[in-house]
Amino acid sequence: MLNRVADRLRNTTPVYDELKMTPRENMAEWRGLHLLRQVLLSGGGWEAMEDSLFHRSDVLGDVFLKVGLSMRSRFEMVDSHVFLRVANDEGTLMCPCVSAQHFGVGVPLSDHITSMVLLGQAGWPLEHLPSTMLPAVATPLLREALLNPSSSEGLVRRIGVALTHEPTGQYGRMRSTVIAARKEMAIRLFEEGALPPAAHASTLWHEEALPRLRKTMRSRGCGDDDVLALLLQGWEGRDTKTWESLSILRAVREVLEEQSPSGRAWLKQAHRGTIDALIVSSHKRATADVW
Repeated sequence: MLNRVADRLRNTTPVYDELKMTPRENMAEWRGLHLLRQVLLSGGGWEAMEDSLFHRSDVLGDVFLKVGLSMRSRFEMVDSHVFLRVANDEGTLMCPCVSAQHFGVGVPLSDHITSMVLLGQAGWPLEHLPSTMLPAVATPLLREALLNPSSSEGLVRRIGVALTHEPTGQYGRMRSTVIAARKEMAIRLFEEGALPPAAHASTLWHEEALPRLRKTMRSRGCGDDDVLALLLQGWEGRDTKTWESLSILRAVREVLEEQSPSGRAWLKQAHRGTIDALIVSSHKRATADVW
C-alpha cells in the first residue's frame, strides 16, 4: 500500500507554485512515511486496502485511514489534515478530518498519520482521541468515560460536546434514534445530578434541558436557589471556555428573569459574587441588563 502511495506522490505536483513545500518539509514527509512503514510492520491491527488502511475495533467500529488522499492533499495543497472514514455498529457514518493542530503544529503530516495508527493499535483511548472522532465512539463507551471519576475535565468537556453532535450532508449520518438517545442520556444525568460539571454547558444547548432540570428539582422539594447553585457548579472553580460561560450565563439569566422582583433580588444577593464573576468570564458587556 505504501509503495503505491509513494509512487503517486513522486508524480504529484502542487496546484500552485506558491503551495510547493520546502525541501526540508518534503524530506520530513518522506522520513515520516518510512517511520509509518516501520510502525505497521512492528504492530498489528491495521490492514492495507488500496491506498488506505483499515482497522476494526469495538470502540469505533470500522476505521478507514485514507493515507493516499491525506498525503496527496499535503503535496498538492500543503493541507495538513488526516482524512478518515468511520462506520460504527450504531449505524453512524462519519468522515472526520483530524487537523494537524491536534498532534502539534509543524509536525509532518506523515507523522500525524503514524500517530493515528498508534492510537488504533492502542485501542483508541478516548483521552487521546481527536475531538472530531469522539461522536463516532459507541454511546455506551462515551457514557462510561463521561461518568468515570478518573476521566480528565478536558475529556468530559469534549464528550459532552460529542453527545450533541448531529452530522449532516457530506460529513456523515447518524440514526435519529442514536441522536435522541444521547440527548436523553445527557439530560437525564443532568436531572439526576450525576452529570459532571464539565458537561453542563454543552447539555444546556438542548432547549428542554433547563425546564426539565427545574421541574425535576421542584418535584424533590428544591427551589430555583438550588437550580442556580447547580448551574453555577458547571462554571465555578473551573477553567472554562468562553462558550461554556455563555451557555451557563444564558441559563442563569432565564431563571432570574422568571422570578418576582423580590425573588430575583434575593437570588441575586445569594449568588451575587459568583454571577458577577461569570458575567466577566463570558466577555459579554451586554449582559449588564441581567441586573
